[in-house]
Amino acid sequence: MQYFITERCTGCETCIDVCPTDAIRIEKGRAEITIECVDCGACIRVCSEGAIKMQMVPPVLSDGK
Repeated sequence: MQYFITERCTGCETCIDVCPTDAIRIEKGRAEITIECVDCGACIRVCSEGAIKMQMVPPVLSDGK
């Protein structure tokens, strides 16, 4: 899964407060999710604006070499 922040983000920092891995920071007035994200979903549950979305990412397949 991949989480991303939409334009609905107000920069309130509520998601930052609940993130167990400190994987969210504010950049240019909006939250940004970093590589440290462990897909726990805590940020989605507390976002009153519905600004955090989840997207399924297909796995990267190896060619067997």
